[in-house]
Amino acid sequence: MKPTHVDSGSRAPIAGDASPTAPAARAPNAARRRLMLGVAVPSVLTLASGARIASATTLVRVVNPDDKWYRAQVKAGKQGNAMAYCIMDKQSGCTDPFKPATSADQSVWYVQGQRKVVSSGDIKQIGSYPNGYGLVYIDKKGSVATLDPQANLDLNPVLDSIATYFSAKSLNLG
Repeated sequence: MKPTHVDSGSRAPIAGDASPTAPAARAPNAARRRLMLGVAVPSVLTLASGARIASATTLVRVVNPDDKWYRAQVKAGKQGNAMAYCIMDKQSGCTDPFKPATSADQSVWYVQGQRKVVSSGDIKQIGSYPNGYGLVYIDKKGSVATLDPQANLDLNPVLDSIATYFSAKSLNLG
């Protein structure tokens, strides 16, 4: 029986041999193709092993330092003894304007693997720790880019090399 791989781009199963030397793994597969709008010209990119890479990779939402995934720098602080990272698209909304070393009311943070909406002052010592790098999730057209997908299955993280095909304006977070 052949294993089934899940391609994270489409969320649809792709049946095939997991062996990298199998003819099916080397051949182009229409189910693995993704249309991406380039800066000037639309391009179709195919990664024959994309399903195996996606299924074998465990993505970490926030890392330090940066890695091969397309990421944006995010503010870091602490909630109790746990590291906390702001996952708001506009990082200026993470901190209290009158107490910049503490979190703003209703700001969104990633703490111990969980998304949390916090109150003013819940996160402390912001700026005392190195910033993290949060995964940027984009849609297949490159028109939406966010640090907080809120379970939207149409948004996916991408590699740095793929993100270069989208216009800088559409992936601008600040």
